[in-house]
Amino acid sequence: MQDAPTNTPLSSFQPAKKWRKTQGGHIFTTDASLDWFVRKHRKALIDSGQFIVGRGHRPNLVGPDIDWVVLEIFQRESQRSLDD
Repeated sequence: MQDAPTNTPLSSFQPAKKWRKTQGGHIFTTDASLDWFVRKHRKALIDSGQFIVGRGHRPNLVGPDIDWVVLEIFQRESQRSLDD
């Protein structure tokens, strides 16, 4: 996983569910599928610097490079499936 970027402005983050609807819907067809992915890969998402956990009424936020983070997680899981 890449190191957390230090030059990603907060203004470039958006609510995770908005990202799912506009960009990630072909992978995460429902909010529930995105929620499951976040629960399973929470640490890797946070470590990437492209995911900010929501609190209270503030939703989870994703950065502009979240696509690459999700791709990397899927690639890592695919590689592991070959090792099983």
